[in-house]
Amino acid sequence: IKIYRMCTGVRGLKEYDWERVHDLWRQEGNVNGFIEMSDFDGIKIYDKLKQMSKKKITLDKVNELIEKGFTNIVLTGHSCGAMVSLHLTGSYSDKVKGSIAINPACGGTIKYRKEWPAWGVVRDHWANILAQKSEINSLVFIHNEDQYENIQTLSFLTKINKVQIVDFTDINCEPAFGANHHDLAVYPKEDNCFAKWEVKNNYIISYLERLF
Repeated sequence: IKIYRMCTGVRGLKEYDWERVHDLWRQEGNVNGFIEMSDFDGIKIYDKLKQMSKKKITLDKVNELIEKGFTNIVLTGHSCGAMVSLHLTGSYSDKVKGSIAINPACGGTIKYRKEWPAWGVVRDHWANILAQKSEINSLVFIHNEDQYENIQTLSFLTKINKVQIVDFTDINCEPAFGANHHDLAVYPKEDNCFAKWEVKNNYIISYLERLF
């Protein structure tokens, strides 16, 4: 097994850009039109989002690894990286063997999406794309107290063939100081409770054994 760890420093629209974007769709009176809305430079605002940049950069790396002779590529990620992994697994099954998605989320918190509808439109657009897939070979970890996505908001994943959901709400771990349940799987980096719990339950190894 070879592991390639990608840099996560992908940037998208800044806060003042988002304020400008919200003013644009308020003028049009159609928040759902956000996906098709063009910016002042003629480029779709949707294509400027960091979500789209993450997706493109990851797919470019997958293609690069394939050109180098790598096969049986499995994507894994946390939060937006997890959502990107799900999307690419569902759209490029000929290139991506499977994925391990931890706390998939790529559209702000549930509360934030209500306050800033454009975020909700982005999130729902991505969710609708996934919901239309008949099959996605993926292992998905979800914490039901996650402020970004939970079992209910991601329930559409249960209807997709080959998606295995693991609810780790009862993990009995406390988030590090200043963190929340969304961060539970990655912080603290040292002596991580999620990592110990996962090794004990062997979900990832079992998934990879079934995959190959």
